[in-house]
Amino acid sequence: MATDASEENSHPAQQDRSSASASDAGARLGAPSVAIDRGFRILADHQRALLAVLRERDPAPASRYLGALQVLDDSTNPDRLALAAHGIRELMQELPRYFNLPIPIRDRMGDKVRDLRQAWAAAQDNVSATAPLPGTVWKKLESLMAWLDVERPTWKQKTARMLRELDPAGRRLPPPVEKLRVEEWLECHKFFVEAAHHRGCTSDDLENRLDRVERFMLDLIRPRTFENADAIDALIQEGEGNA
Repeated sequence: MATDASEENSHPAQQDRSSASASDAGARLGAPSVAIDRGFRILADHQRALLAVLRERDPAPASRYLGALQVLDDSTNPDRLALAAHGIRELMQELPRYFNLPIPIRDRMGDKVRDLRQAWAAAQDNVSATAPLPGTVWKKLESLMAWLDVERPTWKQKTARMLRELDPAGRRLPPPVEKLRVEEWLECHKFFVEAAHHRGCTSDDLENRLDRVERFMLDLIRPRTFENADAIDALIQEGEGNA
């Protein structure tokens, strides 16, 4: 009986320790506690809002996002920073697909290069350093270059188009403002790519950059409204001043 009493008395103590741990996490994030499916996670207001928007669209990005946050909070995992960064990087890259906005690439690079190589191999007897390229090779090369221009835009062009299409308002921002947003997105993406490959970052670095990209994504897919046009004008002027 003494053993049973001891076991019974241990349960409240364990619960107190769990509550204390949750309270510590809440104090660190400055947010109330919320139950998320199975398990317990402390989310700030903007994190809960982002999770809700992602989950409304597709459970997959919501799970990926929440998984990255939980890995980041697991202090027993020695590789938690790289793993969390990998999850956020994947979320950023796949965001258009989750919102049904694929960037079409009709043909693969390998197919185009293979076509060019076949034309080159067939024309070997007529190719020399001093002779012009045979017409068959020239046409395939020209086709490849044109395809690259259309189907493989630069990262900045691709990102600008993605950000425009993700905006529910369908607005096209003034070029200086759009340029700033594209640069911020690419900078954040580069950070998470490097962190995922163990290229050095501290916990504070990752937390700060995570906060930036969370707020960016939330403003992008669920933009805040402004009471009047003055606020928008101020943003535009700020962007033009930094251009």
